[in-house]
Amino acid sequence: MNNTQLKLASELGLIVYDKDDASATQRAVEMGFEDVVHVGNGGTHAIVARHGDTTYCMLRGTEWEDILDVERNFRIIPLPAYVGVPYQASKWTKLKSILTSGWIQAGFRSGARQQLDALGDLLRSEAGEIVIGGHSQGAAVALILAAYIGRERKELGLSLPHALGVATPPPGSLGFNRQARKYTQSICCVTNSSDPVCWVPFWFIYPKNDRIHFTTHGEVLRNPSWKAWLLDQPQGLWKFSTGVLFSLMCGKSVGASLLGKLVGRTSHLMSTYLKHIRTIED
Repeated sequence: MNNTQLKLASELGLIVYDKDDASATQRAVEMGFEDVVHVGNGGTHAIVARHGDTTYCMLRGTEWEDILDVERNFRIIPLPAYVGVPYQASKWTKLKSILTSGWIQAGFRSGARQQLDALGDLLRSEAGEIVIGGHSQGAAVALILAAYIGRERKELGLSLPHALGVATPPPGSLGFNRQARKYTQSICCVTNSSDPVCWVPFWFIYPKNDRIHFTTHGEVLRNPSWKAWLLDQPQGLWKFSTGVLFSLMCGKSVGASLLGKLVGRTSHLMSTYLKHIRTIED
């Protein structure tokens, strides 16, 4: 994925949060996008649009009212279930499969299957390049969706999609990533040290993915080393912790303070990431 595709996909990733489809379409058209389509399915809204010879699909992340339901996404299932084949086995067999083949998050896989039904016809046979991405929960779903779409496009002899995850939780294990890389041209993960979701450095679990990391000082690190990432984390943790403490001092509950920093006006917002991504040179 080149920097122009990264920027255009990220711009569309912010537009998808506009709940007024007419307004979102107008914003996309003003940026040069064409053939804008809105899709809502399974609680995650998606937008598909074409810019030049590339088709972009971006998925929205978790909404406020959904935050208490996200735990269902983190139930892991054996990787063989990733391909959509019914996987009936004893608990011991499932555990053995998880340890040997890998795992995938059940909720994210379910979301990807739902989006495949809704978006498949728009993406599987589209000529030209394809970028499939998302933000937060939508990013985890998008990475799995990209692999599903890529497998179908490979059978048709078409170009494989690029996958983009902005502030994404890990959708699966290293075994899943190996499978996903077979059906994608590239997988790009964007993180920043002030975002609690990104403190789980899943992009280090996936060593061959393209990684873009923004430090607390706004510096852009491309494929940072473990050392560079670790040195940046204490500053991000301090920024997050002081924000939570301030909320508590203002009379908010512990739960409201934590959730407010996680999904409220924090470094997890797509707008915050987009501000950094716009600074990357083409």
